[in-house]
Amino acid sequence: DQTDAPETGRRRTIWPNLVWGIPLAALVIVGYLGVRALLNRGEVVTVTFTRAAGAKAGVTKVLYQGVEAGQLTKIEPNADGRRLDFHLRLVPAAKSGLNTNARFWLIGANPNFSDLSSLEAVVSGIAIGYAPGEGGEPEDQFEGLDQAPLILPGDKGTRYLLDAHALN
Repeated sequence: DQTDAPETGRRRTIWPNLVWGIPLAALVIVGYLGVRALLNRGEVVTVTFTRAAGAKAGVTKVLYQGVEAGQLTKIEPNADGRRLDFHLRLVPAAKSGLNTNARFWLIGANPNFSDLSSLEAVVSGIAIGYAPGEGGEPEDQFEGLDQAPLILPGDKGTRYLLDAHALN
């Protein structure tokens, strides 16, 4: 008899099977990490130098007072064909100093005994020096210097110009 057979019933729930919870949790974690990486990726600037001096994308570091503040991500020829554009990714905290008064230079491009950091670059490789500017307009395109500036942006003091007709 068909009437004596037990009836089966299905329970309908709002949530799908518990097994789907693991991939959903993984998707949420990946999404969170992706958004966090986008927000913390840093500032991208272009600095134009006359020569590469041994700099390598992915290896050469950007230093601010001896502390790593970014990295060289790409080198390509400038539109004028005579210089090179260095694409740098700096830490997010550098944004406030990226203005028309900021300076970038090659550390170790011209090794000499009077500059110890240039001698260190012979062993460890070339680096890019960075001095954030004060005031000025926000900028992301810079002209690089071949040597460190004698007076860094923001240095306090008085500047004097001596002019003489004879050396002694």
